[in-house]
Amino acid sequence: MALQRLGNTEKRLMKNQEVGDSYSKTIEQYLEKRYIRKINQDEEKSGKWFLPHLPVIRPDKSTAKTRIVFNASAKHCGVSLNDMIHCGSKLQNELCDVLIRFRFSVAIVCDITEIYLRIKVPQEDGPYQQFLWRYVKPEEKPDVYEFSNVVFGINSLPLQAQFVAHTHAETNRETYPMAAETVLKSTYMDDSMDSVSTEEDGVKLYRQLSALWEKAGMYAWKWRSNSVGELQHIPTEDVVPEVDLHDNRLSSVKTLGVLWRAKYDIFIFKANPPEDDFAYTSGFSTDIAMLLNPLGS
Repeated sequence: MALQRLGNTEKRLMKNQEVGDSYSKTIEQYLEKRYIRKINQDEEKSGKWFLPHLPVIRPDKSTAKTRIVFNASAKHCGVSLNDMIHCGSKLQNELCDVLIRFRFSVAIVCDITEIYLRIKVPQEDGPYQQFLWRYVKPEEKPDVYEFSNVVFGINSLPLQAQFVAHTHAETNRETYPMAAETVLKSTYMDDSMDSVSTEEDGVKLYRQLSALWEKAGMYAWKWRSNSVGELQHIPTEDVVPEVDLHDNRLSSVKTLGVLWRAKYDIFIFKANPPEDDFAYTSGFSTDIAMLLNPLGS
């Protein structure tokens, strides 16, 4: 099954060399960062499950336009890896609760890069997280790779990420009290967003969050704020590229799926009303489901 799907993925990559090169480069980076390791011939029989993978292209993203998704829901003989993994309880904060905390004068937002890939898994679980890869050379036997870290596509991924984040926040609460509260109450998946009353507290929160995430083996970047003074304390390369401090430009960016206009500190919701001749058929429910309503109302 995995070999057949590798062939399908290769056909897609061959149609777009830019996507194919990006795909191959991502796997090379996984090797360099030790997220994965190449299996030698003596270990090849150790594999217990092989994950098919495919590219997901996001042209709207300024970084990582091509993402590799490993399909843990792919079935072989009627069973998938996700069928055998308990996804666990929901630990994510409610979006409404996070957005309500985003109400004070100085806002600060950051992303945690590769939060899932930075979480280790027990060595004995590695054989269940193997995959095949060769860069568009169907005549060659594919190499076998094994994940040492959490795979993007496993159903328990949200639980593991939040558990790691919450554990580090509780452990370091005394040292980084402001950051610990943000991680526990104002973080959703890989996005931390919070607000404070003063610019001084905003700088303090930035420094604490950076240090806390670093202690967890994570890296916080793509910082955004409605305060130019606060952003001036953050390295330029860690600020979202849409921000230009020289021109005091604070552009609109998406935060938890909602467009946030940082300059005016407001949320923007875009609606596309139906045409006058719109027919209320069975497709109406499908169109409604496409709308994102973070407040749940």
